[in-house]
Amino acid sequence: MRELGRSLPGPERSRLEGYRATSAETTHHGDLRRALYCAEWAVQLTGNRSDTRAGRRAARLKEQLAIGRASLFGAHFGFAVADGVGPVEDVGIQCAEAAADAAREAADRSGWAGVPWEALLEKLLAVGAPGPGATATDG
Repeated sequence: MRELGRSLPGPERSRLEGYRATSAETTHHGDLRRALYCAEWAVQLTGNRSDTRAGRRAARLKEQLAIGRASLFGAHFGFAVADGVGPVEDVGIQCAEAAADAAREAADRSGWAGVPWEALLEKLLAVGAPGPGATATDG
């Protein structure tokens, strides 16, 4: 939300504020799933465009997603975390930044009214803690 809030114009930013309370109720559970949703959304929004910065970044993310899933990305639970940021958090940050980049570029082309950022945000906020036996990439 922070990345998106930096880019949204006034009227859109006020709509973002309506999601703050729900966002404050979320926990770290499901963060990886949220990151994957952001990456997939960025790839869809850029339409596989290679002529823009966000499009190239989304293409790299698409490749990373495929590699990550093929490598049993859920193995992250054994990785060390230093300074509160481990490999999974870093991926999450990259995915959120890519989604924000894609949204900004799409807004530059067609205006914020044409960017479905609220649908993504609602999907992210709906992610709860995984149930028993769930993996980080379930969703």
